Amino acid sequence: MLGSFMNFFQPQPEGVEFLSPEQAKKALETGEIKTLIDVRSPAEYSQARLPGAAHVPLDLIGVSVDKLEKYKNEDLILYCHTQNRSSMAARYLHGQGFTKLKVISGGIAGWTRMGYPLEN
Repeated sequence: MLGSFMNFFQPQPEGVEFLSPEQAKKALETGEIKTLIDVRSPAEYSQARLPGAAHVPLDLIGVSVDKLEKYKNEDLILYCHTQNRSSMAARYLHGQGFTKLKVISGGIAGWTRMGYPLEN
């Protein structure tokens, strides 16, 4: 049982694609991917976020599945600060049948290192 529990916290979930900040920015700008979800805490989200990001904190992802159901067959980009929490969220959502999940490698930290814009 402990082994299956620990698998939940592995950083690279099966069935999830990792995008560089450059790839994510391009996909969002071209409209190839329309939905961007920030899984950080409310305090982190209120300080700064990627433009257009919806907020679904990791600790609420389980109770938010119904809200996200309409995106089940669409490409979704998830991000957090570095990629750890977004990987956990992606693993959970993949287990709920979401099949087009993307995670930004390096999270918002990688995004800002590239000098890309943020919203406050």
